Amino acid sequence: MGGFLYPIVRPVARFVLGRFYRNIDITGLENIPKSGAVILAANHPTAFIEPCVLACFQHRNLHFLARGDLYKNRLANVVLRSLNVLPVYRMQDGGFGKLRNNYDTFAECYRALSRGKAVMILAEGRCIHEKALRPLRKGTARIALGALDGDPALKEVSIVPVGVNFTAAGETRSTIMIRCGEAIPASTWLADYRRAPTPALTALTSHLRERLSPLVVQHPGPAAVGELYLTAARSALPPRRGITNDGRQLDTELAAARTPQDTHIAEQVAAELHRLKLNAGAVAGAMNGLKSTTVIPNGKMHAAKLCIAFLLQLPLLPFILLAGWIAETKTNFVEFYQPVRFAALALCLIAFVPIAAMSLPFLLALVWIVAPLLTLGKCLSWRDDWKRYKDLKDWERTVAADRERIESLYGRVSNAVKEKSAVQ
Repeated sequence: MGGFLYPIVRPVARFVLGRFYRNIDITGLENIPKSGAVILAANHPTAFIEPCVLACFQHRNLHFLARGDLYKNRLANVVLRSLNVLPVYRMQDGGFGKLRNNYDTFAECYRALSRGKAVMILAEGRCIHEKALRPLRKGTARIALGALDGDPALKEVSIVPVGVNFTAAGETRSTIMIRCGEAIPASTWLADYRRAPTPALTALTSHLRERLSPLVVQHPGPAAVGELYLTAARSALPPRRGITNDGRQLDTELAAARTPQDTHIAEQVAAELHRLKLNAGAVAGAMNGLKSTTVIPNGKMHAAKLCIAFLLQLPLLPFILLAGWIAETKTNFVEFYQPVRFAALALCLIAFVPIAAMSLPFLLALVWIVAPLLTLGKCLSWRDDWKRYKDLKDWERTVAADRERIESLYGRVSNAVKEKSAVQ
């Protein structure tokens, strides 16, 4: 049975996530067993967006592990546990005394798995905004094998590797691409674990990394260079919005990340784009034949749409601004900014409906609540289109000599990506 807040928060979080990000694409859900003990072992590019997405867009109720320093007081402890979140303490959270509390957390995970529940673990242990797979901690293997060793009735714990990828983890209205790999039967290592625990934990963790690595987009060199290759790859795809399950963009980005990269050329392109204040995505799109008038045929009419969008979203505007203020003032690390902003917006949205319902006459409250919620997705799409339109306009206004120079350089990047995609 999930925590009492879990089923209440889940639909709200699903609604907010579906608008907070332009596209959420999830594939491999068939690899998550419909029942029985399972651990979803994911990489960790943000503070807590990836567990929220997995909780909302797959069928299992999840138990999570989170940093122990979040449990600062009794209220935080009650709220987090009511969302199925369990604490994992580090040395900096209170020394060895706090580390001993992890035995209680492991015991709770063992009990959850013995009851056939699903646990999600961020296997890297810490989050950094980078496109790389960092060394995995042994916690996933320790919990899976510990549960099997401690409960003779538990025959299997399936570990599902989950690759979580963002086009831009620090930006709103970016894209999330998630892929669940084939489940790993932890029982394969149980006999070795009973003979010698440490080598078995190391072996299972290494195998998990091997299975997780192909699901994660990773820059082989400097991040700025890799992003240009990924941008060139994305530009060949049509705009994607909403919740999808085809994996097309992730396949494209994985292929682009494996493309041999010419660092010298890419750095020249980046320098030119920076000098001219051009958006790399718009330039790549224009080189594939996209025009500003294709995105928005009538700029004045679209500006009128944006004015309508502002009026429609006026009831939500105070909450949006409040969520942004909370994220700006209450986070010390860039990896926490967007997750805190999302969480604050979801909580504000939960408060918005009852506040409006109790403060306004019935019909006015109905309009005040329903209109912005029903039109939020469309209004955000209008804003996205306007940004693409303006970026393409900037490119089209660039002098011909500069455009030719960038096209010559960027063409080499784009052609390398296309050749790699053709081979795939």
